[in-house]
Amino acid sequence: MEMESYPADQVDEVLGNLFAGSSVLLAHICSWLIVADRNQQWLADGAADPGQWLSARFGIRHSTAAQLVRVARRLQDLPVLSEKFSAGALSLDQVDALSKIATCDTEMSLIEELLGLSNAALDRAARRANPPTSDDERTAWERRRLLCGSRAGVPNVRYRARMRVSVASVRSPAAPGGEHGRDIGT
Repeated sequence: MEMESYPADQVDEVLGNLFAGSSVLLAHICSWLIVADRNQQWLADGAADPGQWLSARFGIRHSTAAQLVRVARRLQDLPVLSEKFSAGALSLDQVDALSKIATCDTEMSLIEELLGLSNAALDRAARRANPPTSDDERTAWERRRLLCGSRAGVPNVRYRARMRVSVASVRSPAAPGGEHGRDIGT
């Protein structure tokens, strides 16, 4: 039977079961990540942190790997949230947001109170509960800033930006052998 011929309610049920199963799988991955983290397996492969190791070793985005590591570490202290995640009742994104807010004493009431919210609303609630410190803001600023320096009289400028290729035409300072500089990029 072709998938397109299934009734909508059956498709919905199958998708619900598959997503619940993926949450169960991710909860198991988080449990095993704790074991790998305690054993510092990531160091043996030359990674700087477990997120970098996961990304390189298993081909997932660094942001996803970092999220899994953060969630795994937080779940160690949150048994109710961990149980709900392991049962497939909560998604990784829900657990990520709730684990930023919850404590061992408050996790059950928070799950009941916040579970009906969208992921965006959960993320906002987590940000409000844990606003960034000035050190966090400073670190973010340092990541965004323009890094300039020089080495042996040769200008060494590094720009960090994201832009469309059609806009990314830059003129370098006067290039050797040229009075007006040269185009870099396209």
